[in-house]
Amino acid sequence: MGLLLIYSASPFINGLGCDYQQQYERGNLSFYSSCKFGYAKNIIHNKARGEFLTHQGIMGRHGDTMIFIANEITRSSAHPDIHQDVYSTMNRDFIYITKIVNRDKKAWIVMTYPYHRIQKIKTRGRQSFW
Repeated sequence: MGLLLIYSASPFINGLGCDYQQQYERGNLSFYSSCKFGYAKNIIHNKARGEFLTHQGIMGRHGDTMIFIANEITRSSAHPDIHQDVYSTMNRDFIYITKIVNRDKKAWIVMTYPYHRIQKIKTRGRQSFW
């Protein structure tokens, strides 16, 4: 039981070493993320509708896999159209699992849960202790 607890907690202990900023643009969406001491803040801006969605929560990392669990979600629109786009899909989710791929001096984020998406990102800083 103790080993299982250590294994489960180790990504979040590793995440305490985060000190980064990320961003990407894709069509009508802008995404900005920052993390410090394991606490991350993600802001998604839907430029077409002028809406903002903010997630804040804890970040963990195990190898190339990052886990984000939001404990606070703030929306600029009270009733978004939940079937219109990715922004609207992210409106109701609080757990995200992604892979960070670094190839040929380029960084890519591959979201695997709650939906699949690949996106080239700009990152400054470190994402974890190891």
